[in-house]
Amino acid sequence: VILYGETIRVSGLVLLVTTLISATCGLAAVGTLYGGLAVGSKGRETLLPLLTLPAVAPVLIGATRAVESALGTGTAQLSDGWQWVSLLTVFAAAFGVGGALAFGPLIDEWRIDGHTSAWPHPDTWGLSKMGHHDHARPNRDDRTS
Repeated sequence: VILYGETIRVSGLVLLVTTLISATCGLAAVGTLYGGLAVGSKGRETLLPLLTLPAVAPVLIGATRAVESALGTGTAQLSDGWQWVSLLTVFAAAFGVGGALAFGPLIDEWRIDGHTSAWPHPDTWGLSKMGHHDHARPNRDDRTS
């Protein structure tokens, strides 16, 4: 907008801000849900983008079309943009509610012995109950030269 010298009408600015908010919520909801799915897998760094990209395609397409309508580029009308924003809002709400409902079962699926597999159990941290390190390893001062 700034680089190309475009002017935006007030109604287009409202559409643009609404689009940005609803698209951000949709992306966050999908990323959180699929991040919970991928947390226990060994290749989660590789698996997460592969899972989320097809799921966020409607958000990317809808946001692109709504921004196009807000800026008034091409043959897009301002009224067309609100239909895309409604799609983005429904998408964000569906994944937000679905993610909230699925969060507990997804996290419980990865629990082993009362803790999640993604984090080590506190008993394995090497700390005693007093908060001091266990003396399994000698300190520098205790070593003989």
